[in-house]
Amino acid sequence: MPFMSSNCGQPEPDVRGRVIVLNGIPCSGKSTLARAFQADLDEPWLGIDLDMFTPRLPPRRTWTEQRALRRIVAGGNAAVAAVAEAGNNIVIELVARKDPGASMTLVDLFERLAALDVLVVCLRCSIESAESREASRPDDMRGLVQRDYGNVEEDSFDAVVDTDTLTIPEQVALLRRALVVGSTGAFDRLHARLRHYAQAMDWRAFEAD
Repeated sequence: MPFMSSNCGQPEPDVRGRVIVLNGIPCSGKSTLARAFQADLDEPWLGIDLDMFTPRLPPRRTWTEQRALRRIVAGGNAAVAAVAEAGNNIVIELVARKDPGASMTLVDLFERLAALDVLVVCLRCSIESAESREASRPDDMRGLVQRDYGNVEEDSFDAVVDTDTLTIPEQVALLRRALVVGSTGAFDRLHARLRHYAQAMDWRAFEAD
C-alpha cells in the first residue's frame, strides 16, 4: 500500500477557494463556458453543476416530506461548500429560478457560501438560441428552456456574458477580467432576492403534489 502522509486530505490552514457562480436559463451556455474557462487556466478550477444531484434523488414519494427534503438539500449544498472550504476554486452552474422551491434550495447554498469569495456571472441568450441547443438533449431534458425563460433572476450580477454575441474565447476573457476585478456585491443582492422568493414556499401544496 502506498505511503500516505498523516496530513493527506487535510485542507491548508486559512486557505479557502474562490467561487464563480454561473447563472442563466438552461442551455444558455454555462457548461460550455465553464469547461473553456477550466481549460484556459493553469490553476485548477473544479466544475460543479447543481443538476448533478437531481438524478440521484430517490423516488419522489420518499422525499416530499419537508424534513426529508431539507436534509437532502442541506447535504448536497454542504458538499459543494466543503469543496471550496478545503481550498479548491470552484465554478458552480445553477439556474436561479424565481419560484419558491428552487429559491429555497439556493438560499441554503448561499448561506453556506457566505464566508467565501463569490463572483456571480449572468449568462444571457435568446430563447431561440437556447431552444436550438436544447434540441440536441435527450427527450426527458427538453422543455426546460420554455419553462424557465423569463423566470430566472438576472438582475444581480458582477458580470454579464452574452453567449449569442461573444465567441467562447471572448467569454473566457470576460470571465477572467471579472475575476480580477472581483465581487461588486452581487452575491448579497442575489441572496436577498432568493430569500424574497423563498418566503412564498407552500409546503402543503408541495407535499400534496
